Amino acid sequence: MKKLLKRIREVWHNDILQAINKKTEIKPQMSSPKEIEESYESIIKEKHLGNSDEMAVALKYIKEFNEEKRADMILKAPDTLRHIYERITDIILCDREAKSQMEKVYEGDRYFFRRIKDPGGELTLEQKKQVNEFWKRYEFCYKNNPETQRIFSIASGRFDPSYVPWGLFRYYCIKYWNNAIIDYVRDKNYTKLAFPNIKQPNVIIRRISNRYYNAEWAIISKKEACNICFDKLNLSEFQKIIVKPWEGGGGAGISFLRKGDSKEHIMAILESYNVNFICEEIVIAHYSYAEPHPLSLNTLRVITFSYKMDIYLVGVLFRTGVGKTEVDNLGSGGLMMLLKDGGFIGYAYDKYGNKFYSHPDGYSFSGKKLYNVDKAVAAAKKLHSTIPQLRYISWDIAIDQEGEPVLIELNGGGNQVPLQMSGGHIFINKEITKDLLDNWLLKPFFYNRANWNWNFREYYDHIEITKYAGLDTSVKIPETMNGKPVTVIKNWAFSNGKIKEILLPKAIRKIEDQAFSKAGDNCKIIEV
Repeated sequence: MKKLLKRIREVWHNDILQAINKKTEIKPQMSSPKEIEESYESIIKEKHLGNSDEMAVALKYIKEFNEEKRADMILKAPDTLRHIYERITDIILCDREAKSQMEKVYEGDRYFFRRIKDPGGELTLEQKKQVNEFWKRYEFCYKNNPETQRIFSIASGRFDPSYVPWGLFRYYCIKYWNNAIIDYVRDKNYTKLAFPNIKQPNVIIRRISNRYYNAEWAIISKKEACNICFDKLNLSEFQKIIVKPWEGGGGAGISFLRKGDSKEHIMAILESYNVNFICEEIVIAHYSYAEPHPLSLNTLRVITFSYKMDIYLVGVLFRTGVGKTEVDNLGSGGLMMLLKDGGFIGYAYDKYGNKFYSHPDGYSFSGKKLYNVDKAVAAAKKLHSTIPQLRYISWDIAIDQEGEPVLIELNGGGNQVPLQMSGGHIFINKEITKDLLDNWLLKPFFYNRANWNWNFREYYDHIEITKYAGLDTSVKIPETMNGKPVTVIKNWAFSNGKIKEILLPKAIRKIEDQAFSKAGDNCKIIEV
């Protein structure tokens, strides 16, 4: 997004400057303030730059400039006109960027509201007050829709003002726990290398970068890969084997090869993948896991969180397939249920928020427990401690027929809607959530802003100057902007080379090393 906005900014500047050059060649001086306004408006229209709202902003600033009686500068110096166009361009682009900065997050929230079934019911006035009080702190960065907290509270029967919205979790918070290493550890081809100390499904073949490998990492031909799969199905007890893309979720892209499939069919399946994949033996689940839906491998979703000096368990959910589906993924029609002390809480959810008190295929959840859940939790926490680069992980773990945990895959985040629909919490509790949002959202979040003289970053409680864009040679740094104290001067904030003195308020807390390095020869820095 930042690269895109930078490119938009460059295109905007280039188009406007080309238009200005074209006009100033024809008419190097403007004859009146009114002509200045008309000139800018014609450039915008000619180049199709911006929309009607941005046009209004531009003309507002032109009029403001004229009212301040600076228009005489423009009439005398066409270069000043260029400067005014550049400033208005920056102002408009910063405003556009600010409006779009959290749009993906809000669209994620809207998607959640469109998809999820409304459980009905309302929060009390006191509960609404608590929701508003908790989220008011973050209004500068993110405007919470209290429908999130209403839906999760009513669905679960447990009120919490700090339930985390779906879009905020998925499209903002994730960048603070994600890391480049996730591409390695979530690649199913490398999971065994990353986590050698836990049982995993036996590999049959792999394809990586258009090369095929056997289970021992020897390079083989595509024909040999096909033959290995054929032999595995016809010379062993396996009725089917599974082919999975190297990444992805929701069960997307999964195929099954079955006993009796011809080599031609197997080859067609292998060739149908345009991404890396892995082919594995099927894990035979412990009977307590297989019982709700024997057709799929039903697994545990163990969510762990690295917070301060420890690895915490966020929650454990049971995942099961439904009907004729052979996978347990929520996105493929499966169900997910929060566990408590290794047992079912009595109801499950599908991806739309529909609530099930028994499995659609007839299995009753009431009073049932699963085998060795604690062992899976211990394994997940131990695995998480080996990759501190990731803060938040959803582990998919099966319990095989011997009762041992088997790592199927891990996800950086995952779909935690069923967790909160069931009364769990993405970040464990309100206190931890506040601490995380303060450090992940409130403190690092800023908007790029611009006015006639300055480019700056606006944080929730202070301003950091990034560029002096005025024409004066004696510059006084303002003590406040937008009602907030100016506390930081960033590197190369002064770079026009013609400044003779800079008046510096005592409230400035930090001046970066190169802040004044290009201000001008013999520029004086004076504290006031």
